[in-house]
Amino acid sequence: MKNKIGLISGFMVSVFVHFGILLSAFLFLKEQAPIQKELFHPISLNDYIAPQVEQKIEQSAAQI
Repeated sequence: MKNKIGLISGFMVSVFVHFGILLSAFLFLKEQAPIQKELFHPISLNDYIAPQVEQKIEQSAAQI
């Protein structure tokens, strides 16, 4: 009978300890600053200006 009471009380202590650890971890994570949902700003290809490559080729060809 003593052994059964010891097992039950040990189990209950373990449940409370684990519950406390999980609760404190949950509260700690809840207090953290929220993560920004959008870290990158989308850029369309229409906004991109292509470099002037043809002029550089013509200039180097003229130098040769």
